[in-house]
Amino acid sequence: MKSNLALIGKNIDHSKSPYVYKEILKVDCNYDLLDFTTEGDIPSLYMLLEKYNGISVTAPYKNFIFSSCDEVDTAATKSQSVNCFKLVDKKIVGTNTDYLALDKILKNIKDKNICILGNGAMASTLKSIFDNRSIDYDVYYRAKHSDLNQLDYSGHDFIINACAREFEFSAQIEKNTTFYDLNYSHSNNKNNVLKLKANYIDGFELLVEQARQALKFWNL
Repeated sequence: MKSNLALIGKNIDHSKSPYVYKEILKVDCNYDLLDFTTEGDIPSLYMLLEKYNGISVTAPYKNFIFSSCDEVDTAATKSQSVNCFKLVDKKIVGTNTDYLALDKILKNIKDKNICILGNGAMASTLKSIFDNRSIDYDVYYRAKHSDLNQLDYSGHDFIINACAREFEFSAQIEKNTTFYDLNYSHSNNKNNVLKLKANYIDGFELLVEQARQALKFWNL
């Protein structure tokens, strides 16, 4: 039976989630992009789940959905945000498959001088993962540090960009530094990093892995 899936977010017409579920993961589904300008525009989650088998959430609504759930699991609690929810015994239950996916993707990271860019839901998820492993890191974000492209990144050999897609990274970084962009298909970031002879990792793998984790959560 064909599943009905959806993604809640803002300005998400660029999203590759429909492609990932249908073409990469070979899921027989209808996939809708539910684009809302404000939190107040989001309908009742119960009403949405009358239509959809599974619903994902992206920026900027992960914290809002976290507070709207009846119950959340360990992954959501650790990250203090929800990017995936379902109905269980008439209750809205949320998880965070970004946490599960990043925990898996970054499982072998060690002996790196880590810098996280951003202060939103994805940055909180990363901090929780590293705290749980007692891994040190620095965090830079625009509200505190202003122009992130004017900061000195020497000494950091693993930079993770958890900023919103609108942010364009153009700072000077050292050769062979790894820049892990949690965004995907961000050509400007990629070009700016590669011209410095640094390593660029696109966030598409994260998108695919969190989708796999979501399917498990929805039992699809």
